[in-house]
Amino acid sequence: MTHVAPPPPYAKPPFDGPALRLALVLGDSRLGHLRDRVAGWAQRELARRQVAFDVIVNQRQVPVYPASPRPNAVQSTLSERLQCADMFLLLLSAEEGLDQEPAWSRMVQATEAAWQAKPIGFIVYGGKLTDSTWVDQLRLSFAECQAMPLGRPISCAHAHERFGTRGELYASLGESQRLTYLLARLTWWAHALRQARLALPYNLVGNAPAVISP
Repeated sequence: MTHVAPPPPYAKPPFDGPALRLALVLGDSRLGHLRDRVAGWAQRELARRQVAFDVIVNQRQVPVYPASPRPNAVQSTLSERLQCADMFLLLLSAEEGLDQEPAWSRMVQATEAAWQAKPIGFIVYGGKLTDSTWVDQLRLSFAECQAMPLGRPISCAHAHERFGTRGELYASLGESQRLTYLLARLTWWAHALRQARLALPYNLVGNAPAVISP
């Protein structure tokens, strides 16, 4: 009997051009130790799949002023790091939704241009229940700034018991497989939208004359 090797856990699509970059954006949390455990797992999974990524923490105490004509240094640095990404993966606490939502909304408003025409995936972690209602509200905020939020979030229930201090995942409930599925779609959309932005920068959409092919 011929042995057939199993497929790789994540196969990068054969797209041309520079490697796509992902920003793993972490919400600031009172349960920082738990967030860091889930983030450690996510980073291990991304590294195992050879995905180029940057880690960004959304600090709730950082003041940002979207109406200011001159952005502050923190806002400018955050915007520049987000601008370098082609796709985003957000790590959110289900149990601190109401507490985190203002910080996320403030950051989205202050760095709106960096998210435009780019895909966003979500990982939600918590205890017995991983209610993602507030994630749906955040999804609307991203849609309003012309970003591309994708599908249902990856839900990591019972995170306290199942994630180790070094990013280990015990008693998997299929999180790795769902991440593979999400990354494939993030990559597809990131490539398609990057090609579109190269053809016509998004800030010019609506301002440039339409080009109609004969």
